[in-house]
Amino acid sequence: MRPGQPRSCDGLRGLWLVALGWALVLTGRAAAEEAPVTLSGYVYRLEADRSGGDRQVAVEGALVGMKGTGNTVASTATGLFKLQLLRMIRPGQNIEVEVQGVGKWVLYQPADGRLTVPVEPQTVTLRLLPKGSLRFLEHEGLASLVLRMMSSAKDSARTSTASTPGKPPPLDLKEPMQKWASEYGLSLEQVQRAVDTWATEVLARRQKANDEVCLAHYAQRRFEEAARCFDTLGQDDVRALEHLRTQTQERTERAVQRFLRAADAHGSQYDFAAALKAYEQAAQWAKREVSPTLWAQVQMGMGIAHGQLGTRVEGEAAARHLGQAVDAFCEALTVRTKQSLPQDWAMTQNNLGTALSDQARRTEGEAGTRLLGQAVDAYREALKVLTKQALPQDWAMTQNNLGTALSDQTSRAEGEAGTRLLGQAVAAFREALTVYTKQALPQDWARTQNNLGVALRAQASRLPAEGPVRRELLTQAMGASREALTIHTRAVFPLNWAKAQGNLAEACALWPDERCAADGFAAVLLVYPDWQDGYREAYVRYHEKLFMFAQADALNQAWLTRHPDDVDAGAHLVESQLTTGRWTEVSGRLANVFAKVSPAEQVALLGIEQVALRGLDRPADAAQKCKVLHALVAGHSPGFRVTWTFAGTRHYLQ
Repeated sequence: MRPGQPRSCDGLRGLWLVALGWALVLTGRAAAEEAPVTLSGYVYRLEADRSGGDRQVAVEGALVGMKGTGNTVASTATGLFKLQLLRMIRPGQNIEVEVQGVGKWVLYQPADGRLTVPVEPQTVTLRLLPKGSLRFLEHEGLASLVLRMMSSAKDSARTSTASTPGKPPPLDLKEPMQKWASEYGLSLEQVQRAVDTWATEVLARRQKANDEVCLAHYAQRRFEEAARCFDTLGQDDVRALEHLRTQTQERTERAVQRFLRAADAHGSQYDFAAALKAYEQAAQWAKREVSPTLWAQVQMGMGIAHGQLGTRVEGEAAARHLGQAVDAFCEALTVRTKQSLPQDWAMTQNNLGTALSDQARRTEGEAGTRLLGQAVDAYREALKVLTKQALPQDWAMTQNNLGTALSDQTSRAEGEAGTRLLGQAVAAFREALTVYTKQALPQDWARTQNNLGVALRAQASRLPAEGPVRRELLTQAMGASREALTIHTRAVFPLNWAKAQGNLAEACALWPDERCAADGFAAVLLVYPDWQDGYREAYVRYHEKLFMFAQADALNQAWLTRHPDDVDAGAHLVESQLTTGRWTEVSGRLANVFAKVSPAEQVALLGIEQVALRGLDRPADAAQKCKVLHALVAGHSPGFRVTWTFAGTRHYLQ
């Protein structure tokens, strides 16, 4: 299939079923016929005894399950539980378990529920502590937190990508840390201090590289060191496997996990090319027939990396990366099925929708329209599992993504169809905001407010200019952008701040509120100083409509500092020198740009120069320039026209 064409997961799924069938025949169907593993263990609360130690109290009715499956069992009066795992899970594999239905108690050990499945009849012990316990800030808990931060960084990297060019800022790790702190009943300040202290102590020991050292590098935002550290560990494991010639499943999975963490660390500094290489190394060792869940995890990572690279390049390279992203997510769905792993299936559908949306934005015509339709379908499929009641934050994220895809569809739909899609987009964003509240999830709330503002502005653009409904929609659009700016400040979130400022400026331009529009476009230039359209929009408004000559001149000079060869901006400077009273500078600047501009602009600049010369009480020089001007005009046809508006200059002279 050529890059950019619509792709069908069904076709890929069929090929994999054939391949899997032959694999089962060749292996005697051994893997398929093995009985599912039962994970047995006990759930205890840790309560303080009189001696200052702990006493274990059995928990009855605790719901123990494997994360992402939705399958749970209740513990008995002695705390005993017996959880039947998926058929694909075997002893020695790493899984994550969760405990629910225990009130304000939270799983303490193993940290974040990560454990290795033991061989029966060995059991595991799950220990709980009350929310707010400082024991969650011990070594194991902090290491687990950093792992979670790395995982979260993959998701936030996509949303930090701006549509306008520019180098993104360092990754913000406060959000996953805040979520972890809230989950364990701690304050962000407590967690930050504990992580900083722990990482400093680990690195101060100057011990040989291990997972603890790698995680400490990551906690201190030394992402390159963390990536090299995990990569080194992964390479060490691979060499050990080759040397011993006994590729045990546990060792292989550990190597894959380390490559995955190396990829996560690369992704945290937006080096998705390096992240993809790490995923490809992991893919060499992750085998679908041996560990399908880990194999699917690798496919997911490759899909995310390809998707990120596809949004950062152009042309054939973009089509190739985005096509490979779609293929990787489709392959992951051959393992992450709705029946066996509903939550993972839904999240994969969400990622598939995003990759299809990105493909569609770079695909013209009917093919692009089909891709957008497939993206919307994928998001709607995800929402069948990611419900507001069961998984509110994932549901809100998918609603936000759905709204964005629907908004994109409107650019390819005319008339009533486009209007209907915009209404659905606005509804999706408003649904997301019922979970993404300013108090609970301020950053997600602000991003969705910004998206809502764009959709409302698009709705307004489809209505008559003077209609009351249009005015109301623009009012709501401007309000949504301003709400986003209460969280996305320039100091903390410069990229998102610039995006919201640009959206506010567009809405203000339609109102029209020229001061609001000019200030908004000028604000974007503080983050994206090379955005030419923004410069022109702001300058024209400041100088020609608002007559704020000092602001126009400052904007113009800042632009010329970075773009000294911009002829139009150089011509603007001649006029702004006049309107800011710097008459003595006009002739010198005009001489620098006169030969580079069109005849119509030459006429305009000569007129401005005459005004400056008369203001300097140099009538003879002004008269000479007047002769040059007349000669220039006389040399052109009768239809010759000067296009310069002179609105700002006329106002200044008055």
